[in-house]
Amino acid sequence: FRSSDHRPAYRRLLDRLRGEAGRIHVFGDSHTMIYQGLPNATVHYIVGVTMHRAGRDDAFFLRGARYRFGRDAVLALVFGEIDTRVHIGAVAERTGVPVSAVVEDLAQRFLDAVDRNRAGRRVVVAAVVPPAETGHRGGDPRYADWGSAEDRVAIGSILNDALRRGCASRGFGFADSRAAYANERGMLRDELSDGDVHIGHHAAGPALRALEDAIAALPRGATKGRR
Repeated sequence: FRSSDHRPAYRRLLDRLRGEAGRIHVFGDSHTMIYQGLPNATVHYIVGVTMHRAGRDDAFFLRGARYRFGRDAVLALVFGEIDTRVHIGAVAERTGVPVSAVVEDLAQRFLDAVDRNRAGRRVVVAAVVPPAETGHRGGDPRYADWGSAEDRVAIGSILNDALRRGCASRGFGFADSRAAYANERGMLRDELSDGDVHIGHHAAGPALRALEDAIAALPRGATKGRR
């Protein structure tokens, strides 16, 4: 984990005991970085984490949530871009399972793991960002793009639909700012990117507003779930 929380330990404890009303704990891959622009957000960046790993390892980043996060805090989850760009299509191709089935299994395992470990804290899931037309520009073969940009647009749309439905059935919020960032082909507008696969910090506004709007629509206080 790389946390942006610079509060002294005693202040974190006091805030947690008081419920952390208004505090947003953001978890996920490098796409979490734009949320550092929210003054009430603590970003917990997990290097290279995938939605698959989060589901497989039972939302390991939420372990002990009852003792780590105030009862009124919100847990915001930013996962799935790596899965969409690198893994989902490759798994479907290798196994012969339709992409839609791979996605549905992935989304449900991820959301179930979060629901088991959230300790009643409210949850918002961020939509996976539109894919960059040129794909990832880094040289790490672990993150090599699968398929065409059009393939990745289709996979992202299927995954976001599964997440939206899964969030609705569990009482989670879904923060969807894709319309602000996608071009007419459904791909990340280059001028709004960081020159790679992320939304640029200069263009973070719609994503931040979508998260705040999704939180505002949630019920107040802890919700049903394991406490």
